[in-house]
Amino acid sequence: MKQLRHLLTDSRNISRSAFIWNALASILLAGQPVIVLMLLTRTLGVADAGVFSFAHSNANLLFFIGEFGLRKYQASDVKERYKPGEYYAFRSLSCLAMVCALFIFCIHAYLRSGYSFGKVLVVFFVGLCLTVQAVSEGHESNMQQKGRLDIAAKTAFLRTLSLIIAYFIGIFLTRSLLISSVLAFVFALTVFLTSTFRISRDFNSRRPVFHKDAVTGILTAAFPIFITLFLNNYIANAPKYAIDSTLGDELQAVYGFLFMPTYTIGLLCNFIFNPLIVKYAQMWTDRKIPEFTKLLTRQILTIFGMTVLGLAAARLAGIPVLSLIYNTDLNGYRGSLCILILGGGMWAFCTFFTTIITIMRRQNRLLFGYAAAAAAAFLLSGRIIVQYGIPGAAWLYTGIMTGLTMILFLFVYQGIRQARTESSGSVPGSGDL
Repeated sequence: MKQLRHLLTDSRNISRSAFIWNALASILLAGQPVIVLMLLTRTLGVADAGVFSFAHSNANLLFFIGEFGLRKYQASDVKERYKPGEYYAFRSLSCLAMVCALFIFCIHAYLRSGYSFGKVLVVFFVGLCLTVQAVSEGHESNMQQKGRLDIAAKTAFLRTLSLIIAYFIGIFLTRSLLISSVLAFVFALTVFLTSTFRISRDFNSRRPVFHKDAVTGILTAAFPIFITLFLNNYIANAPKYAIDSTLGDELQAVYGFLFMPTYTIGLLCNFIFNPLIVKYAQMWTDRKIPEFTKLLTRQILTIFGMTVLGLAAARLAGIPVLSLIYNTDLNGYRGSLCILILGGGMWAFCTFFTTIITIMRRQNRLLFGYAAAAAAAFLLSGRIIVQYGIPGAAWLYTGIMTGLTMILFLFVYQGIRQARTESSGSVPGSGDL
């Protein structure tokens, strides 16, 4: 244990270590479902891959109940408006709500949606794996807030690696997706207890502090962020819910294979941005607007560049590579893949702009855009997917994300313009919201 602690906490250059390990953790997190799906299609078949793809997507949606938008809010709380114990207390409540929501969904799926008992248990244990991640991020947020993103990233890397190892062992030894998912939960929980939870005591007391005012204050501040992130993920998953109810597990797997590069683009863009959250927050707090805008522009260009590269790679080699990786014939879906890659770039922009608006502490303005986008996804998904299948799902997702990106960019622009006006001592113009 001492050697593990030394490995996780020792760093000669904290900034460089934070960047490298955050990149590695983000890449591994993006690759984890890809690796598991690849294993499943080559050992258990496309149907089981479809079950896992849906379970993973559903778990990611419920994850936002446990995470509640607090990771970036807490990490950017440079003035420490709330104490770590108060954040821990709130996160314990949100994670309990996540488990309750997961349990309710599984009961409904079994009794009303016709899921087999085995599929329900897979959905449940994959959800528990994401619950461990939600709990872990409460401690990792505190580490990042204290300037030790390197430790947070290392523990996240170990936790994700443990999931991959668990699925390798479970799939090859038992040929059972259910047993593998149970094993993944056990591995993730063990790694959390022996690394993240153990080291977190070096920063602050781990005892939750339940103050009514603090819980209410965090709820009020984080609720708009939670709603927007939850709706963001719902928009991404709405086609999968429609496919699950109309097209079946095999086409669910095909859509999951095509969507995975989209999901990866967003996560890879995040690894570039995450180390800069505290820097963005400090610049905004100190009203260094020109520096803030310059860094913002650089990030926008980075996401744009990664999206263009993703489109080029998808067009030239995407289908052959994905067909090889997943051992499934995906010919005929090249257009859908490219459309989804573009949607992934828009998703990355949405996530980035949402974080920037949170740092600006203007998160209440997010609700309008996300509510409209989620309503469109809810109303259109079933109808479009029944009529147009997977290509329709791709166009729907990308169209909604593009519209949302434009709305959020407008909010960011207005926030910067208002900050410049206030810094110059003038009265904000009537065009500012």
